[in-house]
Amino acid sequence: MAFMHHTNPKQVIGLIVVSTVLLCATIITNNKTDSSKANDLAEPSAAVKELDGKLLTDLRSQEIEIDEKTKCIMECTNVSETELKSLFAIENVNYEKCEKGNCHLTSYTIEGKTNDGKQLSFKLDSGEDGNSLRELNVNDINCGCI
Repeated sequence: MAFMHHTNPKQVIGLIVVSTVLLCATIITNNKTDSSKANDLAEPSAAVKELDGKLLTDLRSQEIEIDEKTKCIMECTNVSETELKSLFAIENVNYEKCEKGNCHLTSYTIEGKTNDGKQLSFKLDSGEDGNSLRELNVNDINCGCI
């Protein structure tokens, strides 16, 4: 109570209002920063896209290991390795489906259409252990591959 005798109640109310405004401004700023960080992860810079594009172009001419399930789906849907490699282009990379920790480094989600119109997606990995293609999905086709 001694505090109240030395302080004007209007000053206390003013201090509370100012503190509340500052707290709200800080919360709003942090939320905007968090959402912009999420956007940064989803959409890389032009320089990163350029490097990714060069890597994808190089991978077209390299040997790619394909897992058994993906080979089964390729056979069932009549999709060739050449058709899949033709989709190794920056405009077919879906950065939003990038695997956390591997984005822009070694793992890409590729989505696109083959020349005969099949909509598909797959994961493409590149690294010290070699290059691999996995998790092929062809829309509207279920081959029963395990």
